[in-house]
Amino acid sequence: MTHFTREAIIEEFVAMLKTTPLDHITVSGILEVCGISRSTFDYHFHDLYDLLWAWIEDESTNYIDSSTDLDSWQDLFKSMLKGVENNIEAIGHIYPSAYGDRLSRDFFALLAQRIYEIVCWQGRDLNISDKVTREVAAFYRDIALGFILRYILDHQNFDTEKYIDNMSVLFEVNIWCALKKYAVAAREENGRDVVEKIGSK
Repeated sequence: MTHFTREAIIEEFVAMLKTTPLDHITVSGILEVCGISRSTFDYHFHDLYDLLWAWIEDESTNYIDSSTDLDSWQDLFKSMLKGVENNIEAIGHIYPSAYGDRLSRDFFALLAQRIYEIVCWQGRDLNISDKVTREVAAFYRDIALGFILRYILDHQNFDTEKYIDNMSVLFEVNIWCALKKYAVAAREENGRDVVEKIGSK
């Protein structure tokens, strides 16, 4: 198999991840399983983490992309957890690894962008600053990551649909309502500023 494609290398790598902790997987081991040279590997990937992230990015497009309904953060969470569920064996061998912290940061950035897009859509008719939009997005990003980590740790006893639906009751003050409150608060603050300026004249 001297002509392994990028996708074929990723496929073999994920097969290894399903049975082997990431810390026990090496580039040399991948070369042996795939029957390829180091130069072939280097043509597609810089190192082991680059290979790992390439797989995560490819998988993420199936669950965190523009096809997700921008009106529903719950749908986004359910979609993400479905992606975790479909790859639970491999993911279970990633997070305890030396790459865990780096992966969390990179996935944070990936997830943050998608949730930022949802928050922008929800607040499209409100006069909200980008700073506030990003703060709200960061809040929901942290919730999403918490869902994912909890699922990874306790997936066998985790009813994804039920849990997120129950959480949605707690978050009846949804993204739009939160942004609306920010907008009202901003108008009130601006009104106070105007009154103070008039009073100072």
